[in-house]
Amino acid sequence: MAQLRVIMTTPKVAPHPVSAHPRVPKALREKMTATLLKLSKEKDGMELLNRVRIGEVVPADYARDYKNLEKFGAAR
Repeated sequence: MAQLRVIMTTPKVAPHPVSAHPRVPKALREKMTATLLKLSKEKDGMELLNRVRIGEVVPADYARDYKNLEKFGAAR
């Protein structure tokens, strides 16, 4: 069996990002965000999210979650 060799390790990034096109009205984006956050705080909602392997839902923060990808040319 061939050996697998790690040639580079990227920093961890937030899993399951959810984004919206800029044409989506701000009010709708905010409503979707609120709905996902609410789901993650309810037992039934967490059961649904766990089915698709989504754990805790938190608002994205570019500096915290994705800025470190800039050096790889993978951000934005």
